[in-house]
Amino acid sequence: RHATKFLAQEALKRSSNPGIIVENSIWGKEALENINLYFETRGLQKQDGIIINRGEKQLEKAFSIMRANKYDSIIMVLNSQEAQRVVTYMGEKNVKLPVTSHWGMVGDSFFKANKVYLQNIDLRFIQTFSLVNNHKKEALDLVKNYLQTYHQTSDKQINALTGVVQAYDAVTLLAHAIEKAKSFDSSKVKESLENIGNFDGVIKRYNKPFTKTGHDALNIKDFFMAKFDKDGNIAPIKE
Repeated sequence: RHATKFLAQEALKRSSNPGIIVENSIWGKEALENINLYFETRGLQKQDGIIINRGEKQLEKAFSIMRANKYDSIIMVLNSQEAQRVVTYMGEKNVKLPVTSHWGMVGDSFFKANKVYLQNIDLRFIQTFSLVNNHKKEALDLVKNYLQTYHQTSDKQINALTGVVQAYDAVTLLAHAIEKAKSFDSSKVKESLENIGNFDGVIKRYNKPFTKTGHDALNIKDFFMAKFDKDGNIAPIKE
């Protein structure tokens, strides 16, 4: 919910009529719903969205809808494979629309597959973590352990770093809750999660990350926009 609201906010900083492309899944359709909810608060018309099946290869219909509605940018909520095809289509057809994307497209071979096209496409995407100017002990320890475990030599070899760190923090919070509950019983663990106070994670110091009505841990203040540099490294965008 928070991520898609942030996506919509960022897209509207660069355009007035963004088109929404999402994957055909619960994740994609919920994202479409949440973006539309934010659009309504800004007086924008609700969209049906352009829904892409996983493995979709034919994108002419999707972009004909973009043209017909005179969308001036793209909000993209897709995983890597489908996002690759969207960017490839844009590159081949010389579609020059700014793209504001969910982090789902980062990773796999996305950058390598579209390295040439990305030089001419203004693609920005959400992140929650970066090692740029990051001297936090928890972050440096995680990277060190990751490189040792997977026999890598540089943090630049970590594919989808934000996903790695989010997963690590989620599992660590869960382990902490289980330890506090002294039980693996799901109801006791749930109660324990909802009563965590302060906890030092890799992304941030969490303060009551979960409540009975909120299970996100991260909120809109934890997001920032990033882009690929010429070598495929993820660089935060300085506003």
